[in-house]
Amino acid sequence: MSRKNNRKPVTKAADHPNELGKYLGDYQVYPKLTGKLDDFAAPFDQATINEIVLWKVARYVELSPALMRQLDNLRALNPGEHKKGKDTLEKLLAIKGVRLPMASTILRFANPRVFQIFDRHIYRAIYGKLYKNLSKKPDDCLPIYFNFLGDLRSLCMVKKIDFEVSDRILFEFDKAENPPLSSEAE
Repeated sequence: MSRKNNRKPVTKAADHPNELGKYLGDYQVYPKLTGKLDDFAAPFDQATINEIVLWKVARYVELSPALMRQLDNLRALNPGEHKKGKDTLEKLLAIKGVRLPMASTILRFANPRVFQIFDRHIYRAIYGKLYKNLSKKPDDCLPIYFNFLGDLRSLCMVKKIDFEVSDRILFEFDKAENPPLSSEAE
């Protein structure tokens, strides 16, 4: 319910005097994916289940073929060349449903030698505090992420851990050594 309607009384569909079918034309949730899933007739596989789950939790992200090629090209980057991924990161952040944690996850799987996941646990493991909510604006996110990667690389050298798996190590470290994050508390 939108904020402007949050004080409007609730109307049950059965009590509504008009035809309800007219609302179908307003349904615009992931039109291409919805059509694909509606027409799905093949045997189920894990990829299809993943698409259904992502559709349901509103986390489906559709990348253009050109952006996927850019991600493939990131595989050629060498450690420390993360700033060469700036254009790709900006394009990822421009996609609905993609914020820095999701964009960094995509980049991490494109080239873990250069990029690692930016999330609350890993950030807290490095800096000892939680980051403030970030906007999607690249001008806000890019400096924070690129500094994070530099600091993470330095920490890996000091602590003698492999950069390629540092996100996993620090994620588990933070969960084991620090208090639960607010959404994890029981």
